[in-house]
Amino acid sequence: MQPSPPSLLQSSESMSAALTYPIVLACGFSRFDELLPWRRIDRPGHDDFHYFKKIRSTLLRAGFSAFHTHVSWGAPLQKRAHDLAHEIDSVLALSGAPKVHVVAHSMGGLDTRYLICVLGYASKICSLTTIGTPHHGSPLADYITAERSWRSRALQFLQKYFELAGLDLRGFRDLTLPACHDCNNRFAAVEDDCCVHYRTWAGVCPFWPTFTPLKLGHVLLRYRFGAPQNDGLVPLESAKWKDEFFQGALPWDHFNEVGWWMPDRMLGGDLVALNFEKKVRQFYLRIAQRLHTLQEASPQALRTDGLPRAHAATP
Repeated sequence: MQPSPPSLLQSSESMSAALTYPIVLACGFSRFDELLPWRRIDRPGHDDFHYFKKIRSTLLRAGFSAFHTHVSWGAPLQKRAHDLAHEIDSVLALSGAPKVHVVAHSMGGLDTRYLICVLGYASKICSLTTIGTPHHGSPLADYITAERSWRSRALQFLQKYFELAGLDLRGFRDLTLPACHDCNNRFAAVEDDCCVHYRTWAGVCPFWPTFTPLKLGHVLLRYRFGAPQNDGLVPLESAKWKDEFFQGALPWDHFNEVGWWMPDRMLGGDLVALNFEKKVRQFYLRIAQRLHTLQEASPQALRTDGLPRAHAATP
């Protein structure tokens, strides 16, 4: 059999992209780009400093319909999920599509799960792909919010000043182990029976290439909480959620997962920022290219198809 000409392959990929439901990018706990002076610029091709760095523009160039979202910075899970519901309703109204695919980083995955299970959005979401989401919580959140600790008092102090800037920190408590355990129990009945496809990815970064502000978290997770495999904030087992959903482990820290290169990456062999960030964007593009197949099969069928699951990413 002769291989398909490149032009036909490109045409097939373009058609698949055009037929794929809109892709909604759901951000994590704190959209750090919100602190930048040009934060309100959110146009195609102007995402060089966005939380999802150049990821939307990469998807758009490949023919996909992709959207950023805006949810309350660091707010409690319930508030963020309601914000996300408004964003998805806007995307559906604008695109005319019956459903969306959500690709979520960190707390954005929990926001979407709340949206599906509590706010009744299962019929509007075809799939949820999470990257570095603490489905079982992060011990670091418990460590920070521990009652009567200096860390908890410092968090309350900072909260007062963050409120002046329209920011929030109360969402920390929704990332604790008990809070996520309660959510998993609360969501289980809906998730086991709904038509949403779930896919999860985890970050597992060695200590030295981990972004410097995350190194303390990496050490605490490794030595204090017995989670040596982590991305500086979220343990591998928490990001996996369930084995049947797990797609693989990425050799990146929590910031790398959304397209950001930091100088620490040079200690892991990623010497050139442009090359590394392109690699991350290609990873998101591969996720998008596989989404169309999820529109044609039930989650139950895909969970029992006998296909092997990836245990290491090939970014």
